[in-house]
Amino acid sequence: MRQAVEELAQVVPLSQACEALGLPRSSLYRSRQPQPAREPQPRPASPRALSPAEKETVHQVLNSQRFADSAPHQVY
Repeated sequence: MRQAVEELAQVVPLSQACEALGLPRSSLYRSRQPQPAREPQPRPASPRALSPAEKETVHQVLNSQRFADSAPHQVY
């Protein structure tokens, strides 16, 4: 699609070429920029996250005989 817009832009203004082919100009401009090679950053842990001991306690309660056939929402 980008190549077709680029070719059509040789004949008509770029805005008209984009409009005719249904491609936003911003998408065209963004595709012209080189993409920097980045590694994904790990997400920081939420300060509200449960500690490993708390997670284990929750799993034990959910897997207990009392709540074995209940969904977590029902237990809550």
